[in-house]
Amino acid sequence: MRSWRWRVEARALVAGRTLHRLAVPLGLAGLTAALRVAVIDSPAQPTETHHVAQVFALAELGQSLDPVSAASAPLAWLQIGGYTAVADAFARHTTALAAVREAMIFVAAVCALLIWLFARRMALSRWTAAGAVIMVALSPLAVSMSTTVRPENAALPWALAGLGLLWTHNRHRSLAPDLWATAFLVIAVITAPVTLALAPCAGWLVWRRRRKRLTLMLASMATLGVGIGLGATAVFDGLHLAGDGPVSEQWVGLDPVLAATGVFAAVGALFSYRLRPLAVGVLSLIVVAVIPGGPGSGAVTVLLPLGALLIAGTIECGVTHRARIGRHTLVRPFLAPTIALALTVTVFTVPAWIGGISAASAADHGPSGDAATWLRVNLPDSVVMTDETTWVELVRGGRPTAVTTRPAECAPGCPGVSWLLVTPALRADLRSGLAAVAERSRLVAVFGDGGAQIELRAVD
Repeated sequence: MRSWRWRVEARALVAGRTLHRLAVPLGLAGLTAALRVAVIDSPAQPTETHHVAQVFALAELGQSLDPVSAASAPLAWLQIGGYTAVADAFARHTTALAAVREAMIFVAAVCALLIWLFARRMALSRWTAAGAVIMVALSPLAVSMSTTVRPENAALPWALAGLGLLWTHNRHRSLAPDLWATAFLVIAVITAPVTLALAPCAGWLVWRRRRKRLTLMLASMATLGVGIGLGATAVFDGLHLAGDGPVSEQWVGLDPVLAATGVFAAVGALFSYRLRPLAVGVLSLIVVAVIPGGPGSGAVTVLLPLGALLIAGTIECGVTHRARIGRHTLVRPFLAPTIALALTVTVFTVPAWIGGISAASAADHGPSGDAATWLRVNLPDSVVMTDETTWVELVRGGRPTAVTTRPAECAPGCPGVSWLLVTPALRADLRSGLAAVAERSRLVAVFGDGGAQIELRAVD
């Protein structure tokens, strides 16, 4: 009886210690989610309209739309759509954009926990792990990128989990973690092919364990899995590797200090045995991000958490590195310059971060609601074309899909389209054929003013 009581008390003590250790990462994950909830109603980015429409079609209509753009990502849509369906997000939010962004906020919180665990797997201190998570939580660039509906955000948890499982100092261990890591990385690549740039990092982690058979087996499995997955994706929807949306330089402009510090840390980390694999992965993503016409913005999305982890790790290495002078004297030659540089970057960065987060504004949904009401009353059976996010809102409001079309469904010249609902998103992404249709249309009604203005135009 006494031994049973001791076992119960021991288990309770272990559970209490585990909960205490998880208090900090869970709190940081909550902070990460809270800051993104604050901007969930910010104006839609041109890159997310297509993804929002696809997720809505899968989760609510039970079908896939027929995309022809460079933003095709079926597995990402399935994952995001699965979350919105299980969480009933479309029923709880007034706009479809906020409903889909909720999934991105959940992913951001999960990534915060994974960054913490990744740092601990790298044998970095808890302070360093917390610093990496705080950088991702507060950076305006990270907030903007992680809140935007993108396939790369859906792939990030898989990539972080896979690399974290591969990161081990034990040369001989059970095979299960390596198999799980390979599976996670394959899912990440199929979800967002830009994560293939992390292959040098993963390969280095396996190769430095000096186990040839394990290296060949995992490489073969990864190659086979990625080949089959991307092949199936290409058959289903075509394989697209080009980027969409603003180029990486435009995104980096939101937080140039973090970007410059990340590049500096990646170069410096090449001289550290512990950080070198991650530095190789970060530099690979930087190269992909600056390729003209490549998936620049997607590479920046994947780069942010890994770059923050590398910056924090480099600072720890600079503070703790010891060098021997003579036979007995140990010194820390990089302690003073590392602390000075870190404090200088912090002084310039934190005010910019606070200002960037507070400057985020909520979108005005009044004009779109007024336009939807006008269409329902005056044009219930006329074919109307609009951008994909507004298309979702019109369908959610009960308008039949037969009389509500998207630019992706427009044949050359857009025959059969009688009306154009020109929203800010559609105005920013007018294609050549659609621009010609807009030129031969006449203005009928205007809803709202300024940057949120919506025009209803009749096509002649």
